[in-house]
Amino acid sequence: MDDLPILARSVWLEDDHLVIVDETSMPEALTLIHAHDCVQVAEAIRDMKTRAFGQLLSVLYGLLLVARQHAGASLGEQREAIQAAAATLAAARPTFPLDELAKQVLAVVEEARGEGQPLARVLEQRIE
Repeated sequence: MDDLPILARSVWLEDDHLVIVDETSMPEALTLIHAHDCVQVAEAIRDMKTRAFGQLLSVLYGLLLVARQHAGASLGEQREAIQAAAATLAAARPTFPLDELAKQVLAVVEEARGEGQPLARVLEQRIE
């Protein structure tokens, strides 16, 4: 993966945070945004730090980040946290179909919850 151009991997998840390439600093510099919660991810989207496909990846990985952060909670609490994050992320860019993507992720969450599966693990399998 390291041989790919930087924008081919414009968003990725590291242990406890999301790394987003700040496209507004390119090509002069490579600046990375380290987002530790969905509010910071939404801010990067709203401020157009990432664009197009990077915004979609930011939503997906942002929701996975929230699922991981709440993995020790009950399935109901995990679902509520993911739903709140989905609303925050979808609202970050109302002119781009982020809400549709968030709805698809929430459908996966509901299915996994109904089957009693760990939500973070299910999202990891679907996203990565």
